Amino acid sequence: MEPFTNVPGPWPWLLSSRPAAGEFDAPGPLALAVLLPLVGAFVAPFVPGRFGRLFARTSFLWTLPGAAFLLAAAWFGSAGAPGAVRWLEHLPGGGGLVLTPLNLVPVLAVGLVAPLALSMPEPRTWEPARSGWLLAFLAAAQASQLAAGPALAAFGWMGSAWALFFLLGHQDAAGQGDRAVAPFVLHAAAATCVFVAGFVPAFLPLLALAGAIRLGVVPFHAAAARAAETLPTGAFLLVTVAFLASGLSAVHDGLFAVARAAAQGDPRAQAAQGSIALFAATATLWGGLVALPQDDLRRRIAGSLSALGALWIGLFVLLPPADGRAAVGGWALVVLLAFVAFVVAYARLWAFTRSGDQRAYGGLARIAPLRAGLLALTVATLVAAPFLAAGGRPLFALVRAVAGRPLIGLALAAGAGLGALGTALAVYRTLRGNLNTPIEAPDLRGVEWIFVVGMTLALVFLAALAPPLGGLGGLWPAWPDPAPGTAP
Repeated sequence: MEPFTNVPGPWPWLLSSRPAAGEFDAPGPLALAVLLPLVGAFVAPFVPGRFGRLFARTSFLWTLPGAAFLLAAAWFGSAGAPGAVRWLEHLPGGGGLVLTPLNLVPVLAVGLVAPLALSMPEPRTWEPARSGWLLAFLAAAQASQLAAGPALAAFGWMGSAWALFFLLGHQDAAGQGDRAVAPFVLHAAAATCVFVAGFVPAFLPLLALAGAIRLGVVPFHAAAARAAETLPTGAFLLVTVAFLASGLSAVHDGLFAVARAAAQGDPRAQAAQGSIALFAATATLWGGLVALPQDDLRRRIAGSLSALGALWIGLFVLLPPADGRAAVGGWALVVLLAFVAFVVAYARLWAFTRSGDQRAYGGLARIAPLRAGLLALTVATLVAAPFLAAGGRPLFALVRAVAGRPLIGLALAAGAGLGALGTALAVYRTLRGNLNTPIEAPDLRGVEWIFVVGMTLALVFLAALAPPLGGLGGLWPAWPDPAPGTAP
């Protein structure tokens, strides 16, 4: 397989365990983006009790250098040729880190969300243990996205599964961490799939299974919903963004391997494509139906994202790889931004009521018009996401899927529509419902205003975003985009 031709080489081959000498630079900003949060996570258990609150309040500082470098790389890279964003660093123990147009957007999304996640209001404020595990999760998530080889990528996936286990266990102390077991087992299995696929090319389609687990699609939706309900607000934000970014990358790579084999005439791969499309349609419809009746808002959001994840899997299967990347990548970016807006708008309500139950609050339009306006803008962004992203490519991709496979395409559209309807009804209930509980500081303030301005600017940017920055990338920069008019 040829390396990605639009970005200057040399690029590591999928099975490379460590970069060749002389090709990679010494550890630098990329290593800092991974290792600095990891250092903060190791420091957290040793902070004296009287300084615990101070450490938790300032824990976002461990993430700022990495986020600043990634933002600068995106700024200067988007102004030049696609190969302008190219950073390669080797690690002392072997392996390396790579930043390219293929993985820049997912890495940047996680890096920018991390400081916000560590600053979210929580029912139990400023706990150093929670901050430490959030930093550990961030380090593992960034390592898996920046990895130059399968070993480090699998290590990052497993590390994020362990961090999720302890975040859930810390939050579910009353239940002795029972809710942490099922999500950990599933995500550990996903990490195993990544490890096996990285070292045995015949098992590359396992990446699609690993991605489906991270996206929380049916039949893995129940564990994802329980985790969303249990996690603290900041962890819910960071975990969802990281799993969505890495899950889509894994699905893209796994299904691309299936598409290559099908284009070469493999009957098993061709049959698998049809089965995966049918599974995606069923999972999308089922996910939308499950999300609609949920009383807990977090479970409803998780169900909506599950339906969208299954829809994107279906588009990957039904469309040529290059078209699928452009459509799904741009759509996912807008949805990620809308999800972050949802969490920012609801965080203070969740912190005060200590519940995601929609019956615990309401009437926001009367007492907090600015926060209500942010929620209304978020719903409008979700509905308009196929129009906003990548010049309308997601909308054309969905129409093309419906025209090519009507039953499957309509099931995909209906499931995603039900998920969006559930979220919209939840917002409507918050804006119009009777105020049952007094809400502390309900209107926007502080960092929330910064996010509103940033969201507005990001929507303008995303409306014109096109590949390669509009694409998803993959676990490793090894998959080429097929030339126009040729088979993948």
